[in-house]
Amino acid sequence: MGDAHSPVTAPAAPVIFAPVPGATPDMQEQHMNIASIAPLKTADAAILAGVSPKTLENLRYLGGGPKYLKLGRRVVYDPRDIEAWKDQHRVGSTSEAA
Repeated sequence: MGDAHSPVTAPAAPVIFAPVPGATPDMQEQHMNIASIAPLKTADAAILAGVSPKTLENLRYLGGGPKYLKLGRRVVYDPRDIEAWKDQHRVGSTSEAA
């Protein structure tokens, strides 16, 4: 294995989701999917949204941007809210309003 000076580290524990009492298997799977969605910082959310971080900051101030969470002083975005915002702005031609 290693010599006396090398640190020994335990293998990472697998992430285990507790079963939801009374939930069907489909509900269990949905619970696990929701629990695995990590909130995004502004810079990462901007990449997903296809805009600059400054644009997201301006949209937070002016309105019209994706929903966000304010956790203390920290602002984060749910990736599903970014996708919903993009879907709301989908147009088929230049004659359609965004």
